[in-house]
Amino acid sequence: MKILITAGGTSERIDDVRRIVNNSTGQLGVALAKAFRGAEIFYVRGRGAVSPDSSGICEFVVEDATGLERVLRQILDEQNIDVIVHAMAVSDFRVKERIEGKISSEIEEFTLTFVKTPKIIGLFRELAPKAMLVGFK
Repeated sequence: MKILITAGGTSERIDDVRRIVNNSTGQLGVALAKAFRGAEIFYVRGRGAVSPDSSGICEFVVEDATGLERVLRQILDEQNIDVIVHAMAVSDFRVKERIEGKISSEIEEFTLTFVKTPKIIGLFRELAPKAMLVGFK
């Protein structure tokens, strides 16, 4: 059996030093990986999330919603996944235009415009329509 688990949170860059972060720890994903021990596990986690302490897990680390989508497409294109457990807290928004470099601390006020990120759960149905899908909100 092949299991895909997502865990932790994503972050979206504002500039080269600042980001919007979801501080999800990934503990739920670790517990799920332990529960599925013995299966072939593809574990996708946010950069700041904990990693399962287990051998035999194929682990991927992502930063943002775009990177998550890229990794999921790769896995689901290459593998016939039986079960998907989506426990990752994906950022709902990202800045419309990322600022190159570092925002100057001399600026008194500035405005950021946010745009919605794609819903990842729909991607699972598109790329793995036969997989059992469990999503957490």
